[in-house]
Amino acid sequence: MIKLSLKTILTFSFAIAGMIAIFILIFLTNFYLKKYFREYSILKQEDRNQKIVSLITSQYQKDTLWNISTIQDIGISLLEEGLIIKVTDNTGKIVWDAMKYNSGICEKMIENIKTRMDSKYPSLQGNFLNKEYFLNFDKKAIGNLQIGYYAPFFYTESEFFFIDALNNLIVVITVTTLVISVLIGYFMSRSLSIPIGNVITTTGKISNGLYSIRIEKKTIIKEVQELINSINNLALNLDSQETLRKQLSSNVSHELKTPLTTLQSHIEALIDGVWEPTLERLNSFHEEILRINNLVKDITNLSNYEHEKLKLNKSEIKLNKLINNLLLIYEAQFKSKNIAISFTQHELTASADKDKISQVIINLLANAVKFTPNNGYFNISLSKRKGLIKLIFTNSCEKIPEEDMPFLFERFYRVDKSRTRASGGAGIGLSIVKEIILAHNGNIEAINNDNQISFIITLPF
Repeated sequence: MIKLSLKTILTFSFAIAGMIAIFILIFLTNFYLKKYFREYSILKQEDRNQKIVSLITSQYQKDTLWNISTIQDIGISLLEEGLIIKVTDNTGKIVWDAMKYNSGICEKMIENIKTRMDSKYPSLQGNFLNKEYFLNFDKKAIGNLQIGYYAPFFYTESEFFFIDALNNLIVVITVTTLVISVLIGYFMSRSLSIPIGNVITTTGKISNGLYSIRIEKKTIIKEVQELINSINNLALNLDSQETLRKQLSSNVSHELKTPLTTLQSHIEALIDGVWEPTLERLNSFHEEILRINNLVKDITNLSNYEHEKLKLNKSEIKLNKLINNLLLIYEAQFKSKNIAISFTQHELTASADKDKISQVIINLLANAVKFTPNNGYFNISLSKRKGLIKLIFTNSCEKIPEEDMPFLFERFYRVDKSRTRASGGAGIGLSIVKEIILAHNGNIEAINNDNQISFIITLPF
């Protein structure tokens, strides 16, 4: 199957659309031009006949006298306009007859008009017609006027010239419109094909793992710009995910390697007889094994907390009461660091999984204990706004670098790059919090200020 480029398709589309519009214009113009011009010619002929009647009547004088020389001048001038007149008096006597004056000129004129009309309008089937008018003077009949002309209508040389000029103008307009349509189609297609081509090139590079690439060029076409923005966001997300994947591998490797290396060196020392298998050393080995076991358990928990497959056992729970009960568990730890605690609360009930929401609150309380400095503060706010429950945890802390903020809820991500367990564990607590909140159709975000951080949770009421 032949593949055509977008530029080719759009150019041809504009050209075809232009041609169709032009053909419709030509058809309607010719149809209405012929129709109304014919009607105009017929009305004009009748009006001209009436004027000739008045002009001939004015050449009558009393006592049956006619100004024949003037009538002859009128008749000769009308021959040039394609009209043949014959004037008779009241007794039927011919006053002046163009055919008798010069039959050769009249016959030649009739033939020329017929030939010209037949060549332009072969289906007209027109004939030369003699129309008779009564002449009256002072309300008394003075004779008859016979006017011969090509019927149902005919055009003079000047009228044919006007029609030909109009048709030529239509041809010029047709060609000009067609050229303009093709040019517009070409430039419009370029405005589409170039950015789409950039998108195709960029997506190809992204599919090959080049996630740092971005489309810099802008376009005025809204949909195409949205497509470009989507591709740039996709590349950004893939780049971030790739960074997180590498960090995850590094973190997990480090978390497992450290205790395993320690165990290996200690056991080798025991095997070589360098160390004695004392109870103290065995307890140390046991702690390292517990660390590995806890890490594996954390990874398993995170997998179980994926919100797409997380099963919730919802019930009506009083959030303010639940938070107060959990605060009591950490009260001693907060007091040991002299952290000031405040809880702005309202009595609110939510339909939620009590155990899962408890896990969220516990994780955030544990975070606050770890990262709030001595003599710092920790605030909790529980309120209802616009049909949503709003829960805010705020604690004083060192400013978190802005580049770390988008990754706070990513698994195994830690702001502290030292990777020591004391500085924050394996880095999956906030990931679990996020998954639980999403499973409840809620949302969580972190706002970083100079000396504090706030975790804002919204849940359906």
